[in-house]
Amino acid sequence: MVENILVCVSNPNHAEKLIQRGKTLADAFSGNCYVLFVSPNSPDRLSFNEVQLKVFYESLADKYRLSFIIRYEQKNVAVSVCEVTNEYNITQIVLGQAIQSRFEYVMKEPLINSILKRISSVDIHVVEVSREWFYETESHDKGVPSFLSKSEEGYALSFEKPLHPLIQGIFFKESSTDFENGFFVIRNETDFTVIRVRNGTVNNEDIAEELDVSSS
Repeated sequence: MVENILVCVSNPNHAEKLIQRGKTLADAFSGNCYVLFVSPNSPDRLSFNEVQLKVFYESLADKYRLSFIIRYEQKNVAVSVCEVTNEYNITQIVLGQAIQSRFEYVMKEPLINSILKRISSVDIHVVEVSREWFYETESHDKGVPSFLSKSEEGYALSFEKPLHPLIQGIFFKESSTDFENGFFVIRNETDFTVIRVRNGTVNNEDIAEELDVSSS
């Protein structure tokens, strides 16, 4: 029987530690390993920080040559974990859990208990992690629908649809600047491409690298 390992990540502070554990188990059993992130928002409602988190987890999975899975707009993490477990025939789950106080244990049911109530045919590996949480900072304004079109300097950012737009996406402006500096994010189904914008312009080299567009 093939052992399929599922690593559940939610905090970037210890995500790599969990992924390393899952990778070790997969190598030991000659099995497959998947990294799961459950997002509370749908793809079109993500803040730039949430986009960064998604890209970060995906890059970690890619670093260890593992498959990345994301489930959007899910309030019940345990339900999502169980759905993925059944869908991918998971046999072992890796979770991170900080030591809870008695009050926390009574007020909030641990994720492992919620999972075990729904499935019983998997092994769960609980990895102790620090209580340090990741606090998002609002470094960018709310995303605004925008467009990129060819210009003399490279590709120009505009908020009204031009006659010959190249790409449509969402622009996240840096909160600390009066200029059009930030990131242009392109969503394709459940994937994202992030492109740097400086003074309302994207360099030819940047867009060619990200989108395989000729810079000529």
